[in-house]
Amino acid sequence: LSVTRQAPELIVPARPTPRELKQLSDMDDQESLRFQIPGILFYKNNPSSSPTVQKEKIPLWWIASEGILLLKAEANFKLEQLGDAVQPPYPYLEQLLCNVPGSHGILGCPLLLIQVTRCGGFILALRFNHTMCDAIGLVQFLKTIEEMARG
Repeated sequence: LSVTRQAPELIVPARPTPRELKQLSDMDDQESLRFQIPGILFYKNNPSSSPTVQKEKIPLWWIASEGILLLKAEANFKLEQLGDAVQPPYPYLEQLLCNVPGSHGILGCPLLLIQVTRCGGFILALRFNHTMCDAIGLVQFLKTIEEMARG
């Protein structure tokens, strides 16, 4: 399996976002939670839909001016060929979620890194800053993007 990636693109809000200082709860302010969490979602091809999302309409208020690091990629395989590899553990995670230099830390790094790999469907792999976004917040964000893509 091989994946060919385009250059990373930093997507920032179309207009200025408020800069606020928010205190983390005692639970979220633990040093042990300051890390990036990887995730991966698989989507089969749906020929009846042609989803598109306009970058300027993505709800980016929660990332302030840090932006989302987006990588687009093409795979030399079809999603169906992965078979059981679409269940954890993912043996191809390194090909499907690029380690962009400087994006692994917490300070001065994008709060969200997304790689979209086309493979006769598409694979959405991401890494997010756990301190800034929990699973519920990420699901809300992804559902908003999905709704925008479907129109």
